[in-house]
Amino acid sequence: MYCRHCGSAFGEAAVICVRCGAPKGEGTVYCPNCAAQTQPGATVCLGCGGPLAKPQPDTAGGTQTAAIVSLVTGILSILCCSVFVGLPCGIAAIICAKKAKQKTGVMGPMELAGLICGIVGTVFSGLFIIVTIIYYIAFGVLIFSQVASESSEYLRVLAFRLMA
Repeated sequence: MYCRHCGSAFGEAAVICVRCGAPKGEGTVYCPNCAAQTQPGATVCLGCGGPLAKPQPDTAGGTQTAAIVSLVTGILSILCCSVFVGLPCGIAAIICAKKAKQKTGVMGPMELAGLICGIVGTVFSGLFIIVTIIYYIAFGVLIFSQVASESSEYLRVLAFRLMA
């Protein structure tokens, strides 16, 4: 391997060039594979055909996407508190936030906001479901008692007419 700044040879494990002090991979004058001079902005060495610029790794590793999905689904879970939208979105927000944290090891602001929104949306959706069930049970009891009282009144009138 050769220094891209001055062209002198150094080992693979080296971090800086001992001749010029340039960090490994910095510079644009020489090829790191054959030490041939290169043109500014070139991506391939004309001497050996090797790549001049290392491909930059994706340091986010998809965590930005997971963070955005977490935040959006968390907000949706709060806005749509229901069993069909709010609950699945809240659960998805929590899962995406935790996956993003696993990739980086830290909880970023978007992941944290998505996690909080997901938890709040899931709780709101659960409460909405419980209130809805209680409402329909109470409404059903009320309707049933009204129908039962009307039925008993009808049966009493019918029995009175049959006896008369």
